[in-house]
Amino acid sequence: MEIYKITNKITQESYIGQSVDIFRRLGEHQNTVSNGIDWHNELHNHPDNFTFEVLETCEAELLNEKEIY
Repeated sequence: MEIYKITNKITQESYIGQSVDIFRRLGEHQNTVSNGIDWHNELHNHPDNFTFEVLETCEAELLNEKEIY
């Protein structure tokens, strides 16, 4: 289970998230469009403008706490 960060290299804005299957979750972000979240559309259309990094690996019961922190 991981806490991850997606950063827009152009605007330097970041999204922090959590996942029990990091590769599936990244794919979901990349394939989500037109759901009202502008950065999802940008990530889908311009994936090279983003970085993805795992910030921490932890037990499932700590994911919510770590994501908030």
